[in-house]
Amino acid sequence: APWRVALSPFDLGRGAHTLAVVVTWDDGVQARAEARFQSQVTTWAEDVHPIAVRQCGMCHGQGAAARPLYQSDQWRPLIDRILDAVRTGRMPLGRAPLTAAEVELLDAWRAADMPEEWP
Repeated sequence: APWRVALSPFDLGRGAHTLAVVVTWDDGVQARAEARFQSQVTTWAEDVHPIAVRQCGMCHGQGAAARPLYQSDQWRPLIDRILDAVRTGRMPLGRAPLTAAEVELLDAWRAADMPEEWP
């Protein structure tokens, strides 16, 4: 069976990394492969909160009339509904829709299990 390597971006930390693999066959012949990559995890503190403040804060910020959505704990149980609302353009109400990059950040945050910040 082929080997698999799973790397956690939280264990690696942010930034550039190189994964190097060296295989040595029984006859001593070696094969080497390298893969360079950037480790990045979308977090509430660095990525999602600024979108929430900028795009949602007018109606959903602290003290606003609509459902409060200014903390990550308020977003987590509603993330699927929030994503649907921004994808369909229902939100933000009366404002320009979120950019594709902003929606991608929300999707990435959800896919990363909605971390608050880097450990």
